[in-house]
Amino acid sequence: MGQIRLNPFMAKDIPIVFVSSTSEDLKAYRNAAQDAAIRAGFLPKMMEYFVAEGAKPPYAECMTKVDEADVLVVIVAHRYGWVPADQPAPGGKSITWLECEQARRRKKEVLAFLVDEKAEWPVELKESYRVSKAIEEGKPTARLAAEVKRNVAKLREFKKWLSGMGIRGSFSEAGALRGDIEAALNGWRGRQGGRAVAPRQDAGPSPKEVLGEQMALGTPGADLKAADFGILEAAAVPAGVGKLAAPGEASWTSLRDSIHSLMHAGLSAVLASALDLGPYLGAEGALLERATQLGGVMPVVWVSRPGGAVREGAAYRRVLEMRKRLTPLLVTYAQEARERGFPMVRPLALQFAADREAWKWTDEFLLGDELLIAPVYTPENRREVYLPRGIWTDLRSNRVYQSRQTIQVEAAPEELPMFAKNGSIVPLAPLGAGEPWALHYFPKLGAEFFVLEEDLGDYTLLHAAPALEVVRLEIESLKDRDYEWVVHHTGPCRKVAQVDGPEYREAGSLKELKPGAWFYDRERNNLHIRARAGADQDLIINLWLEQAWN
Repeated sequence: MGQIRLNPFMAKDIPIVFVSSTSEDLKAYRNAAQDAAIRAGFLPKMMEYFVAEGAKPPYAECMTKVDEADVLVVIVAHRYGWVPADQPAPGGKSITWLECEQARRRKKEVLAFLVDEKAEWPVELKESYRVSKAIEEGKPTARLAAEVKRNVAKLREFKKWLSGMGIRGSFSEAGALRGDIEAALNGWRGRQGGRAVAPRQDAGPSPKEVLGEQMALGTPGADLKAADFGILEAAAVPAGVGKLAAPGEASWTSLRDSIHSLMHAGLSAVLASALDLGPYLGAEGALLERATQLGGVMPVVWVSRPGGAVREGAAYRRVLEMRKRLTPLLVTYAQEARERGFPMVRPLALQFAADREAWKWTDEFLLGDELLIAPVYTPENRREVYLPRGIWTDLRSNRVYQSRQTIQVEAAPEELPMFAKNGSIVPLAPLGAGEPWALHYFPKLGAEFFVLEEDLGDYTLLHAAPALEVVRLEIESLKDRDYEWVVHHTGPCRKVAQVDGPEYREAGSLKELKPGAWFYDRERNNLHIRARAGADQDLIINLWLEQAWN
C-alpha cells in the first residue's frame, strides 16, 4: 500500500497527528480518534495503512512515520501489542511504546488516553485471554504463558511511564473519547499559537497535489482490471489492494466502522480499498441491504466465507448490477490511481480541502470526481448529507441541491443516496445485450469524461458543452457501440441533429427510443438521445432547447 511522504508546505498548513494504539481490539476507538482529528482540522495518520498486508514494517520505517507528524495521540487499553524484533537493545517494548518514545525524542507532544481500569471490557480483548483461549482449545504452552505474563507486566510498566508524562484522559466508550481527543488537539493547537484548520487556496499544495507528488516517488498500488470489479473470492483479491478489517459478526456498528476505515485508507494514500461482504451475507433485512449498497460502490468487493443461498437473493443481485453499471468509472479511476496516485474513493477532506465543513464529514465520500455517496449505516431510513462546493443532483429523484448545505434525506431500504456534481458526465455500462451505454450529463457547466478502453489501451472521449439554447454532445468512440445520452434538467427540446448527419426524430416514449431518435421525459425533466457510433468515429450531436440556459 501507499506510503505518504509529506510535503513540508502541506504539513505547515494542516497539522499531522499520528494515532498510536493496538489495532484489532481498539477499532472503534481508532475510528473515534480519526473523526476527532478531522473535526479539529488535523490530518490523521494510522500506521496500519502504511503496511503491506501480511507484513510488518521495519522498526526504522515506523519511527520515520512518527517523525513526519506534529503531535502523537496514543490510546492504551488491555493489550500490549506487537513487539518489533529489530528494535534497539534492550528490546521487549511494544511498537506503541516505541512510537511514544520516538515522539518524545523529537520534542513532539504525546497526548495519552488510557482505558478506565474500572470500566467493563470484553474479556476476549484482554492480554490474558490468549492463555484462556489456548486452554479451551487444548493448546496451552509454557512459552505462551511466559509471553503473556511478560506482556501483562510490560503493559503495566508502559501505562506507568505514560502516567508520568501527564494523562490527557481516561476512556470507557468511543463517543466520549472522540470529544476528549478533539478537545486535546484543539488545546495543542492553541499552545502552538494556532494553526489553520484547513488549507487556504494560496497556502501551498492541496492534499491531491501532495498525492501526485508522492506518485512521482513511486507509490505502489493495485493493478485493477475490469474482471476485478465483480464480487471476488478471497484468493482472487489483487495484490496491493487494501482490505478493510472484516468484523467477526455483522452489525450496524461494524458497517459504520467499515466506512470510517475506508476514509482512513483514502487519507493514507491507499489507492483501492476492499470490503469483505462475507460477514453480511448471513444478515437479514436492512443490514444486508445497506452493506451490499456500500459494496456496490467500493473499488473492490470480496467474500471471506460462503454465502449460501443469499448469493441468489435480490440484495446480492443488486450489488452485482451496480458494479457492472459502474465498471466504466471503476476501470477509468483505477487507471488514474496508477498514473496519478489519487485514491478511487475520496474523503470529502481530500476532494474539498479548502472547505472547513467538509473536513467534519467522515461518513460520506466521492467515487472519482463525479459521484458523492452517502451510505446509510443505521436502522433508520434517513440520514444527514453535507453537500460541498458545486450543484448536486440526487440520482434517485433528480432533485437539484445548492452547495455548502446540510440536508436531511429519506432512503428506503433498497435506496442508496447518491449525488452527481454539476458539470459531470457519468457513463454507465449496460446490464444486458442490446442495451446502450448510458451517458448521464449534469449541466449547466461543460463536462468531459475519458473512458478507458482496457483492451485497446486508449480512451473513448465524451464531451458536453452548452452554448445558450444549443447543447453540443460529442463522442470520440474507439468502438462500434450504442449510446444513450441522458441530459438532465433540460426543459423541452425543439430539435436534435447530428453534425454532418441526419436530424433525429422525436420518439413517442422511452420504449420507442432507437438510434437516431430522442425523447423528452417531462416528469423527470431529462432529454434522452439514442445514437450509434462507429469505431473511431467522432459523433457530434447538437440539440436546440426551447428555453436557453442562463
